[in-house]
Amino acid sequence: MKIETLSVDFTDEQKRYLEGFSTGLQISRGGTQGEIVEVKGSVELKGRGSDVELEKIAGQVSVLGDYSGNVVMRDLAKPLRLESMQTTLTVQRLPGQVRYERGSLSVEDAEGPVQVEARASDVEISGFSDSLQVSVDKGDIDLRPTRLPLAKMNVRTRSGNIDLAVPETAKFALKASTEHGDVQNEFGEQLKQASYGAGGAILEGQVGGGPSLSLSTDRGTIIIRKASPADSPEKGKASESLQKLPDAPKPPGKPPTPPLPVGKPVEL
Repeated sequence: MKIETLSVDFTDEQKRYLEGFSTGLQISRGGTQGEIVEVKGSVELKGRGSDVELEKIAGQVSVLGDYSGNVVMRDLAKPLRLESMQTTLTVQRLPGQVRYERGSLSVEDAEGPVQVEARASDVEISGFSDSLQVSVDKGDIDLRPTRLPLAKMNVRTRSGNIDLAVPETAKFALKASTEHGDVQNEFGEQLKQASYGAGGAILEGQVGGGPSLSLSTDRGTIIIRKASPADSPEKGKASESLQKLPDAPKPPGKPPTPPLPVGKPVEL
């Protein structure tokens, strides 16, 4: 079955599974809620809705509108664009996942340049390997690039903290500044700290030489630290599984019946 364009309205009491469309899918009405899986073409969602999940989409994905619940996207082979009144996100390919809700955006394992613009939202991005551009009006930013070499970063929040955790062997040229706040550094004397303005600080220098990392906040703390195992998404998932309680032991069963002796008569 081939579908060029499909308009459908999901109510809060309904959950639809749309699988295997070969050309494309377009949903452009309000009240969207559901799961869209294994679409071979593009997907475009417009309007308003609550919880939406997209997974294994072969074509481009556009999510345009406001969603009151959770928007989750995984395993997208082509570019993604998410645009709401509060947040805009673009990535080129998504082997990992994106989780978005009002006030929070999480991106894991995105390929190609990543761009984020947000008004009031905390942003967490991990596992990226290409250039990163983030601009937030109000919110904290957590960055965990787990792959080397690092890529160029241009990151700014007007009001919020920035936490950057990079591998210990990473090479980079840093300029980090806060107009009202402090900077913290785990890379030693290679990065030089100085006062900045009336109540701020600036941290800059080179660690082995590498791409430019520009971090700035008008009001907040900037932390540059060496990544720990807990900063890896895979390690985090493993630790969560270890915290689960083991299943209760099963009661001993009836002992198995011994095998009959071979070559001897059986007395009944």
